[in-house]
Amino acid sequence: MGKFHWYRWVSEFRKEDDHELKSRSMEGMSVSTEHVPQTWTSLYAGRNRVYSFVANGREWVAKMYKVPNIFQGVAYRWFTPCKAWKACRYAARLQELGIRTPEPVCAFVEESPLGIRRSYFVSARCYDAPLYPVLVEAETFDRELADALAGFLVEMHQKGFLHGDLNLTNILYHKSVEGVQFTVIDINRSKFIANPTQVQCLKNLVRLTHRHDLFEYVVRAYARLRGWNETECATHCLSLLNAYERHLERKRRMKRLFR
Repeated sequence: MGKFHWYRWVSEFRKEDDHELKSRSMEGMSVSTEHVPQTWTSLYAGRNRVYSFVANGREWVAKMYKVPNIFQGVAYRWFTPCKAWKACRYAARLQELGIRTPEPVCAFVEESPLGIRRSYFVSARCYDAPLYPVLVEAETFDRELADALAGFLVEMHQKGFLHGDLNLTNILYHKSVEGVQFTVIDINRSKFIANPTQVQCLKNLVRLTHRHDLFEYVVRAYARLRGWNETECATHCLSLLNAYERHLERKRRMKRLFR
């Protein structure tokens, strides 16, 4: 009798007919901390791992998610889609809504009857730059770009998309003769809500940036485009941001206590 394998790989492809891309993507099923396919290049190694590879003359990116603990593994297997499934499905949904995100290819999840283990998501590589350096690190931020960002945030919310980790490293931009184009990444914790309320929309902006002058400027521009009271919205969002920053500081203090 052959050896019984408790875990098996389950896949979901968006480009099923592209055989070369499918073959290159499937090489990730052997990726571990000890082995990386020779055709893959490491781009980032942290809690999650990111690799790139080439197929059909284009570059693609594979994001390998951290292996969940036993309780998370059970939950992802039976009660809620795991991050890889969400990333792939949400990207396809954003494309339908007309919101730019890297083209989704597939998701792979290593699962057993008791839970999941490894998982990864493959998409096209996007070379656009993140907003963080140009808006946050600059002594005087680009107000024209901040205004364009506010318009993009309005568009996202009006289409029912609330990014689950809305910060300036997860929004990429590209300037062209047609204006500024924005692309969102790291979307697996997002929500799709038809006609989100004002409270839901403003709360979604809170993690955008810790640079308060930029934050207030974008919130005011956003409120103006929505026809909402600028001062009330800015005051409310700044209050939420201050509360969030106090929460982060408490967490940092607790971590220092247990070092």
